[in-house]
Amino acid sequence: DPRMQDLAQELVDDQDVTASLVAVRPSDGGILASASHNPDGGQVEHATQSTYAPGSTFKVVSALAMLRDGLTPDSQVSCPNSTVVQGQEFGNVPGYPSEYVGTLPFRDAVAASCNTLFAAAYDDVTSEEVAQAALDLGLDNDMGIGVPAIKGSVPDDSEGNLHAANLFGQGEVEASVLGMATVAASIGAGQTVHPHLAVPDEPREGEGLSEEEGEDLLTLMTDTVSFGTLESMEEVPGEHVYAKTGTAEAGDGDDTYAHTWVIAVQGDLAVAIFLEEGEFGGSTNGPLLHEFLSGAHDILGS
Repeated sequence: DPRMQDLAQELVDDQDVTASLVAVRPSDGGILASASHNPDGGQVEHATQSTYAPGSTFKVVSALAMLRDGLTPDSQVSCPNSTVVQGQEFGNVPGYPSEYVGTLPFRDAVAASCNTLFAAAYDDVTSEEVAQAALDLGLDNDMGIGVPAIKGSVPDDSEGNLHAANLFGQGEVEASVLGMATVAASIGAGQTVHPHLAVPDEPREGEGLSEEEGEDLLTLMTDTVSFGTLESMEEVPGEHVYAKTGTAEAGDGDDTYAHTWVIAVQGDLAVAIFLEEGEFGGSTNGPLLHEFLSGAHDILGS
């Protein structure tokens, strides 16, 4: 959609760092916008051809594997301040709210973005189950979009503390902005979505994700805006926004910085926004999500 593309491109072009945005229509997989900005002037389409650690946005993928292992959105789970896996200590982000430490519903732990819950699940769900969940949410590189693209890389043989890191979007897992927009679109559609730039000759319906699983994942994304990591985002016009933020550590030593993410579903619109360097997914990407969804509402109508 030229108007959606212009909106997305203007938004990423305003950033001082590499930034990308992809918007997908969950009902049919149509890619409405795919915008990349590289302040260094490179020609790589970062939105569709570059992959990064997805941080906590990947928790929706891990959550699908955990739901299939028997959890429900209302299951009581444990979120400690820290957890140790094979000698490596994992903790929550600085400033993690103390009221969401301890035993709490799964949906609240996702809204607050508890890292330790997911790291500790390494012994409950296998890397094969997480890789299958990723495929069922559309992270499938064998399904093209009409131009060169990659959706992500989710290993099925990680173990121990590396598998624990994968579960909250660090470790070895990587995704493109297209890939995480596809994940959001699949959740919104309640079935596996395979995005496309042109209407395919035959329908490309996926069967890996069930409608019930999509509804459970939407439930887990409900309170991110209500009281979780996007609580500060002003209400946007239209239907309820289901979202998940992500912050992924990058670099080494004194050169450590953060990739920041947000994915969201609002009605028949799914979006992923990525900045190569930012503060947190909520504080850095949240305002961009607000601006994009508000503009999209004006373009697409209610």
